[in-house]
Amino acid sequence: MSSGAASRSGMVPWRHAWQEALYGDQGLFLRDRPADHFSTSVNANPLFAEAVLTLIRREDLSGVVDMGAGGGELLTALHRLDPTLLLHGVDVADRPPPLDPSIVWNSTLPHRFAGLLVAPEWLDNVPCDVVELDADGSVRLVLVNPTTGEQALGDPIESPWLEAWWPLAEPGHRAEIGEPRDQAWADAVRRVDGIALAIDYAHTREG
Repeated sequence: MSSGAASRSGMVPWRHAWQEALYGDQGLFLRDRPADHFSTSVNANPLFAEAVLTLIRREDLSGVVDMGAGGGELLTALHRLDPTLLLHGVDVADRPPPLDPSIVWNSTLPHRFAGLLVAPEWLDNVPCDVVELDADGSVRLVLVNPTTGEQALGDPIESPWLEAWWPLAEPGHRAEIGEPRDQAWADAVRRVDGIALAIDYAHTREG
């Protein structure tokens, strides 16, 4: 069944389903650690932590805030490499039991901090609306039934962000309206006296 032909019964925008699936009462990131499901640069290779430490030393920084710290793997590796670092993990999940007591853990970013903010694969976990270009050339919000996975096209939507950063050219093409990610990153960066480093998937506008 095509997305446009599906029934709208029980459907919500992808952003809502995404938020609930990751951060709701039974959400993935509250229930499990990311490393239980994904292999990322943080836990796949010890060279990642060494590269972060090289940046910290080159820029003469002493503190690190890890945004979306998961199981604290990066912070644990950095502490092992340099126990003098001031380390701070931010994640919606509870503090990992084996984390060194010297490492601070919170569910929200500090209001201000000095040092390095590092966000490995955090922004792709900020939910956003999914849209599709229909046969008539209208950009439509994509709806999903969180229980069945059935999808349908919702109302037309206008987005200056989409026009600037992810223009759709062919019917059936989809995009994610990344404005919530821009806002989340801008909020994080304004808190930093030092360097903010996001490591994530991306595409060029031309692509």
